[in-house]
Amino acid sequence: MGAPLVSPFVAEDEPIRIGRATTALTMLGPAKKAGLIVAFSRELAKRSAAVAVFRQILTEDATASLDAAIFSTTAATTCAPAAILFGVAPGVGFAGGDNVAIKQDFRALVAPYHAAGGGADLVFITSPAMAAALALHHPRFEWPVLVSAQIPAGRLIMLQQSAFVAGFGYMVDIDRTESPTLHREDTTPLELVNAAGTVADPTRSLWQTGAIALRMTYDMALTMRGAGRIQYLNGASW
Repeated sequence: MGAPLVSPFVAEDEPIRIGRATTALTMLGPAKKAGLIVAFSRELAKRSAAVAVFRQILTEDATASLDAAIFSTTAATTCAPAAILFGVAPGVGFAGGDNVAIKQDFRALVAPYHAAGGGADLVFITSPAMAAALALHHPRFEWPVLVSAQIPAGRLIMLQQSAFVAGFGYMVDIDRTESPTLHREDTTPLELVNAAGTVADPTRSLWQTGAIALRMTYDMALTMRGAGRIQYLNGASW
């Protein structure tokens, strides 16, 4: 309920206190659209399980790219929400690469987290290599450790699970089409023809070439509920 924190016990036949809830403005949204297209030949679709394979590839790519976006330090843009590490001052990993370094790194994260009033429902997130090193040094580590291959080497993140807020649209849409013309660019796709009349290159007509495209789109918003509930450090030596 928030301050003041007083004893919760009440004598028999005595009035129960009225709590004073204090909330900070935390806005989730507006949701942003994410999407990906993959194209392949009709022949491949007829002679193999290409449609199922490429649906799986879309799913895996969406997972990896979303991880990379969420656990980065980028600011919000007109088309994307801010990453959860944006605006958070990073700590610096302890040197040595041994058990002492691990303990010092965790202490460095816990101190500001505790000062910010973080709860006990915390989770640690790191790279596969660091998660494996932690398991070897501390096989009975009691807090949950999540792993993402998109987290840079040497980065350790600690967050309060209940402070991470995310919302998705009603469903993930995967559409199949064989008619449009596409700009075959995997990093910075452009309008097929811009206002100056410049034609994007390379372009490909799916209908003319007998190809099929799968398009995945979904809507998402994310934020952290409360300051200080996420901490991270770079340069961990283990």
